[in-house]
Amino acid sequence: NSHRVTAEYDKPDVGPFDELGLNAFYGRYSQVTDQDRFATATSARSVDRADIVANDFQFRGYARRALGQARWELGLDLNGRAGLRALDIFERYTLGGDGTTTENVAIDSARRVDSAVYSSLEATVLPSVTLAGGGRVDYITTTNSGGFFGDRETSNGAASGYLAVTAGSYRGFTLTAQAARGFRDPVLSDRYFRGPSGRGFITGNPDLDPERSLQFDAGVRYTARRLRAALYGYRYRISDLVERYQATTDNFFFRNRGR
Repeated sequence: NSHRVTAEYDKPDVGPFDELGLNAFYGRYSQVTDQDRFATATSARSVDRADIVANDFQFRGYARRALGQARWELGLDLNGRAGLRALDIFERYTLGGDGTTTENVAIDSARRVDSAVYSSLEATVLPSVTLAGGGRVDYITTTNSGGFFGDRETSNGAASGYLAVTAGSYRGFTLTAQAARGFRDPVLSDRYFRGPSGRGFITGNPDLDPERSLQFDAGVRYTARRLRAALYGYRYRISDLVERYQATTDNFFFRNRGR
């Protein structure tokens, strides 16, 4: 069950900028996941339930300006999740149909806030060659109160960015190449959630480190009046990969898997 509202405002020619824009988002969602094991001749019915509610938000402001043959953008981004609460509810029945219900608080209250600034520049350096690049700095904090893991906090920051070149079209051929550096902080459920999911019973890991990635990719495209073809190549390396792994038949955990 999800409700959300978005708002956007943009205005041209504000001070030294060609365009100024603001985006805002707020959403609230609730989700119930049931693992329902039906009764057999030798075992009674059981239900494992995860009952989750949370609020999501984002505010982004940006400014754009043309600099000769270049286009420059500068912005800030504040986003996150707050008021996350998760309950584990276990219903157990006898073969006769009588039942009992046990409720545990997996997450009493948790939040994640990502504060970031970014900038990008795209410029035509030759009639058929375009360069583009950008950078972003994020600082992400999480807080967990009560629940299975108790009171925990994390804070991580990193810089990411990319540089790309596009050449063409030369007789229908276009060449592209890009190098990018990425950063991903584990989400709240990776760290603090414990309970049933669609793929089994999972237990988070509050000590996870953020993922970092380095990617190189290139491509060549050919376009004719009645034919289009493309060939791409990628090399993508992740360090401190956050992996969800299976420990037993129905139990899953999270860990950093290295590279």
